[in-house]
Amino acid sequence: MKKVELIEDKFAYCLLSKAYPLIYEIENLLRALIIKTMTLYAKDKWLENELPKDIAIKDDRKDLGIYGLDFSHLTKMFFDRTEDSLIGNVLERLLGLDLKDKNINQKIEKLQKQVPKSNWKKYFNNIVIKTDTIKKQFDEYKELSDDKVLEKILDDLAKARNKIAHNNFHGIDYDFYLSLELKVNLLKQSIENAIKSTEENFYTEMKLKNQEKLSPNEKRLIESIQSLKDKFKKIYDLREETNLIQYLSNELQNLEDENQEKINYLKDIRYFISLENKILIQIKSIDNEDIDKHISDIDKLLSNDIINHLKPSKEEDIVDDIQFEDEIQTK
Repeated sequence: MKKVELIEDKFAYCLLSKAYPLIYEIENLLRALIIKTMTLYAKDKWLENELPKDIAIKDDRKDLGIYGLDFSHLTKMFFDRTEDSLIGNVLERLLGLDLKDKNINQKIEKLQKQVPKSNWKKYFNNIVIKTDTIKKQFDEYKELSDDKVLEKILDDLAKARNKIAHNNFHGIDYDFYLSLELKVNLLKQSIENAIKSTEENFYTEMKLKNQEKLSPNEKRLIESIQSLKDKFKKIYDLREETNLIQYLSNELQNLEDENQEKINYLKDIRYFISLENKILIQIKSIDNEDIDKHISDIDKLLSNDIINHLKPSKEEDIVDDIQFEDEIQTK
């Protein structure tokens, strides 16, 4: 019996065409997460210094930065150890320790900190991936630890990407597509949340650190601004992580011109929140005379009856975008 040759598999082609945008989206979300996190937390030239030794960007793609890495390399970027050459040094020093040394525990602890780690452990370990949901949907992930679940799902998606990119129709059926779609959607939500929270967490840490450098009067001003923020968040029922400047900007866009009093009021609030970012992020010093005036203006905002009549213009306008403004908004 002669072998039947398949000329064209239109069904598989249709599935591949629908699958590619899913892979494209998750691939670029991963790159966005890496760029934002590493830019904020890693040292300069992080793409050169934090790449595992067995991956490299080809010469003709170096100008693309991390977009010059293949999908499969992104998994290695997360989970493979960097600085492997240091392991031998740590082991050598560990073997050279005197077990009778009364400070041996402290020395071992110090050496442990020098053991090379993956970028995931160094920079991404605060990210929450909803692995419970993934484990419920896919048996192959049930026995894995949380970080291994992410590593395996990224590896599976990289293999699926290769199938799609090379028009490999073998094993492409509706189950393949549904499985891919579910994995992408489950992972997408976690990555989007991580991207949104990374910058805010960084600036929150920076603000706390820089607050120690403020003068007593500057601290008074920050406390006054915080009171205004707390009142505003309570009225608008905002989550702690909501970016207030972005939220206020959206609110102002939704207001009609006849609400000029409310517009001016919200602009004043936005001004002071922007001022807080200036003080705590850029360590912008302020004259005591200006501080007293700012505190007086904030007290007036808090005592103004309009604050008791504020409400969201549209309930769905609550945003989570993490985009800190560099410039103070003018009143």
